[in-house]
This record gives sequence, C-alpha cells and structure tokens, in this order.
Amino acid sequence: MKRLTGIPRREERTMGKNKIEAMFEQCGAILAGHFILTSGRHSDRYLEKALVYTDPERVSNLCFDLGSKVRGIRIEAVVGPAVGGVGLSLMTAYHIASLANYKVLSLFTEKNKEGKQTLKRGYQKLIAGKKVLIVDDILTTGGSVKEVADEVARAGGKVVAVAVLCNRGGIISEKLGYPLLHLWETNIESWTPEFCPLCQKGIPITNLK
Repeated sequence: MKRLTGIPRREERTMGKNKIEAMFEQCGAILAGHFILTSGRHSDRYLEKALVYTDPERVSNLCFDLGSKVRGIRIEAVVGPAVGGVGLSLMTAYHIASLANYKVLSLFTEKNKEGKQTLKRGYQKLIAGKKVLIVDDILTTGGSVKEVADEVARAGGKVVAVAVLCNRGGIISEKLGYPLLHLWETNIESWTPEFCPLCQKGIPITNLK
C-alpha cells in the first residue's frame, strides 16, 4: 500500500498523552467558559477538537496513534459517529491497513430522527461479520460511542474495542461495555444542568458558534 505523500508514518513519531494535551493547548483548543456538552452536561472547559482537525498531518499522526493501540489485533472495519468521527475513522482505517497490510473499511454512523446513532447507506451489510474498532474524539459520558458500538453489534459486527483521542469523563471499559483505549486522559469536571454551579451563579452559556 502506498504512503500518503508528506505524512509521517514511523512509529517513533507517535505522541504521548502529555504531548497531545500540549497540542490542544497550542491550537487554542482548550476553552474556558460555561459550555453545554454534546451529552447535555455542563462544564467550565470545552475541548474544541475542530481546531486540532485543521492540520491534516496532525490528524494523521493522531490516527496513527489510535491504530497503533490495536496493533497485532485484527481489525476489519473502523466506525466513527458523524460528524467528528468521520475523519478519524477514515485515517485510522488507513493506518491500520498500512501497518497490517490488508484492507480495512472506514464507515460512519449518523443520527436518525430520534437522535440515535444509526448505520445507513448500506453499511449494515458491509459491517456484518467484521471485527470493528469504534473511534471518536472526546469521551465524556460514553453515550455516543456506546450507541455506535451497539448499532454495529446489531448489524452483526463484532466490536473489538473503542479508541478515543481524549477520555475526559473518567470512563472505564466496564462502564462502557467494551474495551476502551485512549490517547489522553484528563479530569475535566462536568455537571447535569440542575447541579451546575455555573448556572447557579447566573453565568451565561458560552456561544461556540
């Protein structure tokens, strides 16, 4: 398989969790304020991964690290939730395929009318019988990736593991229901709306648009 021109592929280029945290900081991707997370919980810090994704080489290095986490384990498909997990799925599948020297599918889920992660576009047939790695960027409660993993299982795929860039919610494999791997683990507190101290102080919600 040909290498992508200009993208580092050597294992010594992988990044430890401290470097990943520093990368988020250098990108200005660690924001302070009063945020509503995808999970619906509130937090005083937000990881704006979109700022990290602006550099394709940086994303490639991150995905090489994700793929290296499962090196030696047969992975036949990588699935991520749209929108954030689409690029991660594509590049992680590429690196796993390059390391293992066989074809790996890159797929993604989308939200249905009820807001649940669903396999569409004929992906159910493609995933059946495959060993699957679920990838995502920021893990807070684990709800989204568990929806993706459960949807893959319903379609007949076997979820081997879940791999994320950052585990900010202290989620463990036993709680998720699947083996969990991460590149960076940090303790960023979050609260349900009724117990949010920022709401209680009357601090307005930070607009991310």
